Amino acid sequence: MITPANVDDRKPVPEMTKNLFGKLFGDRGYISQKLLYRSLTAKYSAYYNS
Repeated sequence: MITPANVDDRKPVPEMTKNLFGKLFGDRGYISQKLLYRSLTAKYSAYYNS
């Protein structure tokens, strides 16, 4: 998904990962507390680089 420059890149993540299972890889700079909590309770394992 491509977002316009004036939209937070994290905003579409919940909708994009709603039916996701398996593994999700991302940049630690983009993870918010809300997204981190969501990944801990999701059907996928989230991996973030530092």
